[in-house]
Amino acid sequence: MDRLLFVDDEPFVLRALKRTFELEGFEVVTAQRPADALDLLQKDAGFVVIGSDYRMPDMNGAEFLHGRASFPRTATACSSPRSRSSRGRRLDQPGRDLSVRPKPWDRDDLLAIVAEQWTTTTCGATTRR
Repeated sequence: MDRLLFVDDEPFVLRALKRTFELEGFEVVTAQRPADALDLLQKDAGFVVIGSDYRMPDMNGAEFLHGRASFPRTATACSSPRSRSSRGRRLDQPGRDLSVRPKPWDRDDLLAIVAEQWTTTTCGATTRR
């Protein structure tokens, strides 16, 4: 079963993500702190997609995703509590195309993003050029 990792400082967001993606057949692991997620990645880098909130207390999503750069076979996505106008915005991630999606997210949009990232990762091409 393909595994996803979601990082968000809001427990109800993590529960919603877990429920959404488990219904789609994924195994979902969650962490409320980026540092905890990095620890999880050090122990087991077997995640096909990592999703992260952008605004978190200890480190923002871009910093977290940059910190996990040593796991190149994992696709990434980020969400931000901004207006819908942030849809599709890109963050500077070395060697990665990281899109930022607004919160609250559209369920179908989020499923499509993860499916696209999952396809990219499982096909062996983890970065877009």
